[in-house]
Amino acid sequence: MNLFETTIIFVLLIGIGQILRRTKFDDIIRRILYTFIIYIALPALVLAAFLKNPIHFSNFILTFIAIVILIFGIFVAFFASKFLNLDKQSAGSFIITSAHANTGFLGYPISFYFFGSTGLFYAVLYDLGMFIGLITVVTFTAGIYGKGMPNKHKHDILFNFFKFPPLYAFIFGMLIGNFTDAEGVIMADAVNLFELLGSTSLFFTLLYLGMYLNVKKIFKFIKISVISSFIKLGVIPVFAFLIICLMGLLNIPLSPVEKNIILLQSLMPSGLMTIMLAVHYKLNSDVASGNVIVTTLISFLLLFVLSVVLF
Repeated sequence: MNLFETTIIFVLLIGIGQILRRTKFDDIIRRILYTFIIYIALPALVLAAFLKNPIHFSNFILTFIAIVILIFGIFVAFFASKFLNLDKQSAGSFIITSAHANTGFLGYPISFYFFGSTGLFYAVLYDLGMFIGLITVVTFTAGIYGKGMPNKHKHDILFNFFKFPPLYAFIFGMLIGNFTDAEGVIMADAVNLFELLGSTSLFFTLLYLGMYLNVKKIFKFIKISVISSFIKLGVIPVFAFLIICLMGLLNIPLSPVEKNIILLQSLMPSGLMTIMLAVHYKLNSDVASGNVIVTTLISFLLLFVLSVVLF
């Protein structure tokens, strides 16, 4: 898909979600979508990713850089949430949406659009870091800020973290992908089935986002969304640029395409899966959905300007 096709799909699915929101079956549809995404689609996506592409701990500098950038974003958003004096659930949504990026669904086609198949290859490596961060540090952060958590002991937060189904798919996929020949253990048809189920996660998440999206509440939380956009599309890309400079000072080789992909992926908007985390951990889903929409619109505008300048 090119940038235009990706934008059309994004808008269309959110629009369908808005239509479903106005039906009398909206609560039932939301529950079904939530259950399917959390318990089937996301675990399948994780398994497919690691069974088809086992992790090897070499040539993954972009993966490591993505994790570092994600953690930096969490720290910046944490201090910004204190400045904004947000309540706990709103702060949780603000932090995870400001830090995590949509480096897959949007990052892949956009990287291919600007830098071809080589760019796409490096985009996948970068996205892997964001994906690992989503399943671990972002999920744990959401659990800490979840509703009803203030009086709980730390081990209760850990217990809630380990109740997230994709985490087990991540662990299982890592073990199987690295220590066995995936196709020798699991039939190729089964792997393809995981991939098929996993590929639905982003599309159903967009529908889910559309059903949760309240246009009036976007304007209610517009100040929060603008600051989130500044962190996501301003502060984080600057930090990514500084990391590239640091790699040069440390004589760690990065090709021009790798450098461009790091910068491009740092310009991606908030990750869609943060919506599911916000709902799962009972954060402020209105803040989360508003941040995703606003950062996506601003990101598309920046990318359009970039495409005009480059092409």
